[in-house]
Amino acid sequence: TDITFVRTMTENLGKSTQHKGKKTMMKYHMEMENGLEVARADFGGPDGHVFEGSFDTIEDFRGTRCSSTVSAITAYFCGNVVAENKDLGLGNRRKPQYFGVESFSNFVRCRHKQGEAKKVHRRSVYRLGIGCKDNLAGYSHAFSIVAQPDGSFHWYQSYISHYSLITWMEKKAPDGNPYGQLSLSELLERLDRVDRLMKIDGWNDQANKDYLDLFGVDKNKEAMRRSGRSVELTWKPSHRLGSFQWDEACEYPVAVGTDAGATSATGAAGDNDDNSASSDYGENSDKSQNVAVDSEVEKDKVEENDQSQNNKDDDNDDGVPSSTSDNNFEKVGDECIAAAWSKTLVTALAEISDESVAKMMTQR
Repeated sequence: TDITFVRTMTENLGKSTQHKGKKTMMKYHMEMENGLEVARADFGGPDGHVFEGSFDTIEDFRGTRCSSTVSAITAYFCGNVVAENKDLGLGNRRKPQYFGVESFSNFVRCRHKQGEAKKVHRRSVYRLGIGCKDNLAGYSHAFSIVAQPDGSFHWYQSYISHYSLITWMEKKAPDGNPYGQLSLSELLERLDRVDRLMKIDGWNDQANKDYLDLFGVDKNKEAMRRSGRSVELTWKPSHRLGSFQWDEACEYPVAVGTDAGATSATGAAGDNDDNSASSDYGENSDKSQNVAVDSEVEKDKVEENDQSQNNKDDDNDDGVPSSTSDNNFEKVGDECIAAAWSKTLVTALAEISDESVAKMMTQR
């Protein structure tokens, strides 16, 4: 187990994209300063890549910032180009993302059905983020889900000031298996709990249990420890997790010697529990293997490379599998993506409508 995994995988991220969008970056820093967010929260830089600076504990040294862990996982499986393809410095060339728990659940079902038909499952790396209107409330979070060739899923995350990726991966379920290792039905059950958490009108025991089971943090205990007041007394409607973003970052393993960006499906997810010198995967492969978190992550990345080549997605803009490949993913992939965009549009319009209605009501 390499305790420097997250730090090593993120140390070069963002360096090539920031200088390409200086005006965008200056605007970001001005907004942060005007909102006093720099003083009140540690977001890991404009794109969340930056490794935390505190080394008070072994967990700090391993890295607990959720956005940095997502960046590290993406860089490890997909390469630096993909890990950076949502950076602010890219301006209007940043990758789009999907919205809504339902759109992601439907997409995963679609991909799984595709894999069952082909007898080999697409090994997708998903970046996910969930946030609230008050981005300093401490409820927002980012995490990764990595699909396995056998149709199962690995849920990877850390949580700022609470636990590192390594600690999460060591967590066991009651049956003795890794807590983050999930079947399709188990993943969908967790996503249902995310959806339930996004619909609460107040904090209660069920909400606290859902948050703990999903993200590994007991918010009631955290609140009592920090302020001596329960979450029920401090929770506001602006603390509700109302936004869920996700994307299919890549299909791994990326071919050695090719541009990792050429396998990108879309872009990155948001984050906030804390809230480039581009190199291809070929250049990073040896280093990545040397700093693997443990054998589980290493196995995720390198097994059955020949099957991955048959399933390769080489479209950097919309995630549709290559029409030149000799697999059967293209048609189903198109259907999955079309459904995701359709549901994303409905979700986005609903959020805009809700905000408009709320604004109207406050102006009356």
